[in-house]
Amino acid sequence: MIINARKLPTPYRRIGQAPVDALSKIYIIHPLALHAPRKNLDASEPGLYIQHPADTPFACGTYLGCTMTIDLNDIRKIFSRDLFAAEAGIVIDEVREDGVTCSMAITEKHLNAAGIVQGGAIFTLADMTFGVHSNLDRVRGGTIGLTVGQSCSISYLGIAKGNRLTAASVLLSKGKKISVYRVTIGDDLGNPVADMVGNAYTFDADKG
Repeated sequence: MIINARKLPTPYRRIGQAPVDALSKIYIIHPLALHAPRKNLDASEPGLYIQHPADTPFACGTYLGCTMTIDLNDIRKIFSRDLFAAEAGIVIDEVREDGVTCSMAITEKHLNAAGIVQGGAIFTLADMTFGVHSNLDRVRGGTIGLTVGQSCSISYLGIAKGNRLTAASVLLSKGKKISVYRVTIGDDLGNPVADMVGNAYTFDADKG
């Protein structure tokens, strides 16, 4: 992973010699990747090589000479235990380092008395997407506890007119305990349907 030197979280253990303020980029090497062959490592590449601590938000991605992948099938299997979301027909479509995408086919059971998608169904899709994204580090083996929703605010922007709803999440802020995510929901015709911001709380590893 390559990040801007000025945005380097702490703490990290240096395994290079260059001063941080003299660099435009820093190479982050995850501990799990240290044992893997790094045949592509170019020692002449300017930058600071530092070891990524296991308990920080960066738990996966591309590192020098070693690519750590996200196993979508494993993540789907873990979250298949969320029976309410499964019954609603929610599918985890994509999991990336910077976001999660889930979708849900609109059926008669999702409609309210007015014949439009019920607000609770839309929120369930947003909440599932929020839950997957906020727990990615944990389900990939990170030494952190369970992350749960602390508060959510959702705005309904329009009526879904297509056959499928899609929710996409982004991380807005991440602290040691509190993180904030945004989830946008739209239909397959390109109509905006809802926008949700959720605050998440992460328990200690021995409590969650």
